[in-house]
Amino acid sequence: MAAPATPIEAPVASNPAQADSHGTLTPTKSPLTCAAVPLIFISLRFGEAMLEAKSLQQDLHARGISTFLCDIPEGEDLAGAVITALTNCKLAVILGTKTYGKKTSSGFSTFEELRFIVNERKPHFLVKMCAEFEEAETRFRLPPDISYFLWQPKSDEERVRLPTGMVDRMVRRLHDVTQGRSG
Repeated sequence: MAAPATPIEAPVASNPAQADSHGTLTPTKSPLTCAAVPLIFISLRFGEAMLEAKSLQQDLHARGISTFLCDIPEGEDLAGAVITALTNCKLAVILGTKTYGKKTSSGFSTFEELRFIVNERKPHFLVKMCAEFEEAETRFRLPPDISYFLWQPKSDEERVRLPTGMVDRMVRRLHDVTQGRSG
């Protein structure tokens, strides 16, 4: 059995966004809302991590990285938008809160998103925001021995202040994925 994963803490000075024909990443210009073809898809439980997700999206956008953070208006095709964005993104960022991966009565939830990410072997970056996932399937699909970045904010101030090095690590992971390195 592998040793338990430890939080990733080393900051990386990098600001890439999209690869050109030479493999160089350059910032993209996209709206802060849902990008048609986002580089990063942010997967979260709305009631548990929306403040954190919006802060993360703003930081990534400031670096020129297009993101998808679902803010589909009521009555629109939520599942279609999520499926399109998740299929086309280069990296899925999972904000892994306590009930992340819970199957709900709604037609679409993090349960389906997590299954898609794992089954399609979508490159992902786990931000572990709890000591343990409540859902057995989530614990199965995101076991404690995989790599993750630990972030367990306790106050509203901590919820909107991103931890040092986290976004740099995401950007490095995105760069590795776009360069064909699995890492």
